[in-house]
Amino acid sequence: MNRLRSFQPTNFLTICLTVCLTGGLSGCGSDREPENSTESENEIVASDLGLDADDLVFLENSEMPNRLPDAVLMLETMRDNIRDGLVNDDIDAAHGPLHEVGHLLEHLQKQVENSDLDENQKTAANEAIEQLFDSFGSIDGLIHDDEPVDYSVHSDKIDSAISTLSQLK
Repeated sequence: MNRLRSFQPTNFLTICLTVCLTGGLSGCGSDREPENSTESENEIVASDLGLDADDLVFLENSEMPNRLPDAVLMLETMRDNIRDGLVNDDIDAAHGPLHEVGHLLEHLQKQVENSDLDENQKTAANEAIEQLFDSFGSIDGLIHDDEPVDYSVHSDKIDSAISTLSQLK
């Protein structure tokens, strides 16, 4: 399963709405606690809903570039941050950009789709983007499984895919 694509914003919004409504309704009426009630009855446990840290939404979404070359430059910066974090054994420094890169790759797909690139270029771009989803998704999966990550295993495919995207005009 590709973890970078598994997130659905509507799931998060549904949970937030449920929490707000549950909290709001539980405050209506009497200030008295119902008999035989405990605080844990109103508690929502994310894991009980099948959610984990990958389902969290960062409210500070990066602004996405309007131009394809600018998006590729942003991708290169994210790649460098991920690589440097992993090489320096700083998983936290790599993990945030790993989740952000998924949003950027989705944005790149839309840019390619709406571009005036010819069909061969679009095919090459989409194949490169899929390779990046696979590579970064594999790295993210290893991190979530608490497995060691050797970035060099993935670097050639990542660099080749980014090179393909940077050559598009």
